Amino acid sequence: MTQSPTTKPFLEVLSGRRQPVPPLWMMRQAGRYLPEYREVRAKAGGFLDLCFTPEFAVEVTLQPIRRFAFDAAIIFSDILVIPYALGRDVRFEVGEGPRLDPLDTPDKVGALASTGDFTKLEPVYEALRRVRRELDPKIALIGFCGAPWTVATYMVAGQGTPDQAPARMMAYRHPEAVAEIIDAIVENSIEYLLGQLKAGAEVLQIFDTWAGVLPPREFQRWSVEPTKRIVAGVRKKVPDAKIIGFPRGAGGLLPSYVEATGVDAVSIDWAAEPSLIRNKVQSRVAVQGNLDPLVLIAGGDALDRAVDDVLSNYAAGRLIFNLGHGIQPETPIAHVEQMQQFEPDRAAEFARAVGGTCARDLDEFSVPGFVQHRGGERHLRAFDGGIACDRRIAVAVEHPQHLALGVAAKMRGGVVDQRQITPGLPVLDRALHRDDALSHRGQHFLGR
Repeated sequence: MTQSPTTKPFLEVLSGRRQPVPPLWMMRQAGRYLPEYREVRAKAGGFLDLCFTPEFAVEVTLQPIRRFAFDAAIIFSDILVIPYALGRDVRFEVGEGPRLDPLDTPDKVGALASTGDFTKLEPVYEALRRVRRELDPKIALIGFCGAPWTVATYMVAGQGTPDQAPARMMAYRHPEAVAEIIDAIVENSIEYLLGQLKAGAEVLQIFDTWAGVLPPREFQRWSVEPTKRIVAGVRKKVPDAKIIGFPRGAGGLLPSYVEATGVDAVSIDWAAEPSLIRNKVQSRVAVQGNLDPLVLIAGGDALDRAVDDVLSNYAAGRLIFNLGHGIQPETPIAHVEQMQQFEPDRAAEFARAVGGTCARDLDEFSVPGFVQHRGGERHLRAFDGGIACDRRIAVAVEHPQHLALGVAAKMRGGVVDQRQITPGLPVLDRALHRDDALSHRGQHFLGR
């Protein structure tokens, strides 16, 4: 008997199919906030040793998947492996970040190799192959590269700076020299991403961390056009390649970025304006984001409210839940677990999926709202003629497959005593009417 292919929620969203529960992963999800990562990092020695030793790279890639059961894994590597392949001296100094020999004059740029030595990047491909073999088939695997502009800013300055002014200044004074750097990064990034797809990556992300420092004209030249070339170059060989762009800080320029580059999804930072994103971006492609990494550190009610904001803003469309940038080292693991305690969906959709008297009551409300938090509980809020009405909903879900539902609904001022579960769904009976089940790790809440 032929088995049907496993459905991956992450890939479904990128293929145009909204998921009732948005898939979830975090940028920099393999990182210093995890004690198991710190242990491997100490064993590896240098940062590049961690990236280029497949045994270590595989282990840290899988660590957050084992702990949190995210819907996607991203291969552990760094955006500066392309300069490394181009023969640049790339080093990571403890507490200082990346260091390179700066390409800060046209003469220095003239000595830059145009073709990289991809044998140096074979360990990344090997790590991808190993992760693909070990990864649960329901979980997607992401490969990535740095966008040409962002990589070029480090190559010009030799390090990160507060606003990458050295590269911006050089782009004004010597645009031909910067274009030469960009061209080399574009062509080699295409080959690098194709190699990652061949090795097992199913999705690619292009990180343009410093796109937001550019004014509109320069944004078009140095961020949009090079990314467009990479997308076209990859799809020339792999026409159905799924690609996510992340022009951090692009703001009102995001719609033009999406239209010009042809990406399947765009990652948005926490400052993105919701109505702009919904009307001019999410109407065209999936969006990914956009929880503030600092609120993930803060936790508590502030985190609950911020999660609700992301869901109320974007969960009605195609959404991949993520952060607005990478997770910070000081983030408590308990706050990541708190963030996971959501299962968003529209109230009417929830009612039709579950059925029963209580569900019909919920389905009467025409405009679903968002989850409210009171004393650690989650409430489904719906609006009927402008009047807000709460229904207490407790749902247990086996993440990430979401195979099991247990429902308890209590109307305000009365108890709903008829419950019916849609046939065919395995029920977690112990979740019914048990408040302690709400805090059990691996169980989540549904409501919006």
